[in-house]
Amino acid sequence: MRFPLVLGVVSLLLSATDVRLLAVTVEEGNRYLERIDAAVRDPKLREVLHRVQPACVRIGGGSGVNVHPDGYVLTNAHVAGRKGATFKARFPDGEVFSAECVAIDRHLDLALCRLKGGRGLPVAPIADEPPAQGDRVVCIGNPGPRTPSGKATGYRPFHVSVGSIRGFNGNPLGSQKLGRTRHDAWTYWGHSGSPLFNDAGKVVALHNSWDSTTSLRHAVPQQAIQDFLRRALDGK
Repeated sequence: MRFPLVLGVVSLLLSATDVRLLAVTVEEGNRYLERIDAAVRDPKLREVLHRVQPACVRIGGGSGVNVHPDGYVLTNAHVAGRKGATFKARFPDGEVFSAECVAIDRHLDLALCRLKGGRGLPVAPIADEPPAQGDRVVCIGNPGPRTPSGKATGYRPFHVSVGSIRGFNGNPLGSQKLGRTRHDAWTYWGHSGSPLFNDAGKVVALHNSWDSTTSLRHAVPQQAIQDFLRRALDGK
């Protein structure tokens, strides 16, 4: 199957209304939507996030976001590990799929995982432009239920945290060992691969790391996501 690309973004050929309808089909049974309402005061932003949160995924030991109705989950390379690796991918409504990593770029710390039997799944669009410093972002991901030493954290899946873009580190297509978009939305172990949404509900970065010297969170930039998806989906 070949997926057209438009404006350098994976073209899902979906309007805002299409995305809304896909999300509505899975809201029933999605008990995690209440976390948006608890974390976000702005009613317009709440509405936007209700449409895209159903596309967020818990995959392997990390997080991700579905970018195609047939089930292609974007996550970090360090979450996927290697091409061909298999996982379970769980959506907020409880639906679970078998997933296989079909593309990986360790330099950009990005991977794409195909969901077996995926059809008509909720999606989140990739932003056409990168964010600006100071822009609000919302991170939806899956903090680990235990600390590295094994102590229970009490954190729950599909956590919602609000922050802002704090700046950028040089070439957005450079090494993403520390993601080159800095942000301050709260994250924890397991948040790797979590989408950062802008006020329009579009993915502007993918959280991947934490800098212990500055306490800032880092994410793979929008430009790197576009570049990776162009190559990962070429010819499919």
